[in-house]
Amino acid sequence: MTDTDALTSGFLSGDEQHILDTEEKGPAEDYYTSKTGMCRILRQRRYGRVHLLKTLKAEFRGQEFFEAALQKEFQIGYQLQHEHICRTMGWEQVEGTGPCIVMEYIDGITLQQLMAEGRLTRPLARQIALETCSALSYMHSKQVIHRDLKPSNIMITHAGQHVKLIDFGLSDSGDYAILKYPAGTPFYMAPEVRSQENGETGRQGDGKADIYSLGIIMAEMARLTGDSHMQAVAARCSKTNPAERYETVSAVRGALSRQPRHLWPWVAAAIGSAAVVAALLLTGQPTTSTPPRNTPQGHGNTVLSPQLLSALRQQQAADHRDTTLLRQALDREFPTPQLRQSPLYEQQWRTLLSLLDDSLKAAP
Repeated sequence: MTDTDALTSGFLSGDEQHILDTEEKGPAEDYYTSKTGMCRILRQRRYGRVHLLKTLKAEFRGQEFFEAALQKEFQIGYQLQHEHICRTMGWEQVEGTGPCIVMEYIDGITLQQLMAEGRLTRPLARQIALETCSALSYMHSKQVIHRDLKPSNIMITHAGQHVKLIDFGLSDSGDYAILKYPAGTPFYMAPEVRSQENGETGRQGDGKADIYSLGIIMAEMARLTGDSHMQAVAARCSKTNPAERYETVSAVRGALSRQPRHLWPWVAAAIGSAAVVAALLLTGQPTTSTPPRNTPQGHGNTVLSPQLLSALRQQQAADHRDTTLLRQALDREFPTPQLRQSPLYEQQWRTLLSLLDDSLKAAP
């Protein structure tokens, strides 16, 4: 073996290992602070790699309940080792910051951002759904329920556009007897969990609550891409009665992988739209949306309902660029401020403006 070979392979010498062990960590910089939650996230470079440190905001530090919640999140996340789940790497006390969860840094964007930017294609949506199923199935095999599955908690890597589930702050496991309370984001929360949150007789969310949330996410992706098969699978996932949903996430994955021989696109689209409408109704907000009675109009990366198509035709007939009528029609389909901030709302609005612009340019 030559001297050059010795420099490029083999074990580290004692001196070399000492250099790595004593390498100073870079400064911890602010990365993200929750506006309504209890946590903040710092970014720090260690041994040439970026790590994230999740800790409590100053006003929550030192309070037993919130420190127990952070500790529980660490303990649940640390046991999860899966290619489509963000790695929890350690627990540290950081001077001036307090207890921190050390996590891997994911170079990517959220599914919410991906949809808002109009970059979701049908093959990519199918890949995202299948990889999310893989991660959830693994979690459920460990008796862990995510409980806050939504597009902003699904990271998509820049390299390969693969799924990484994040944020286990509301997750739960049968191994824990503490911090048992209903949790989630209302639009994606299963109705049986919402009923308990509202003080009604209900039950803690189980794996079928995650399946419901997954169904609402798939319904959004299917509506954006016009994937009728995914819409049909999403509809069963998001049934109000848990007994009518798929029994397991593995069954959802199997259903997604099976392409039906015959499925009328307009029937599947109606089913998928009904799943989203059902979620709106469960938030306690009124909605004027109804399942389409004819084939929705596809355009680019989205599908327009008959109500929006009707408003678009009226706008085109008026032959002017005042978009008040279109905005009012869209707002009726997304009746709450929260929904109007969703990627789907933004995508639908861009599509309406694009179609209107095309018709005005084509006019003599």
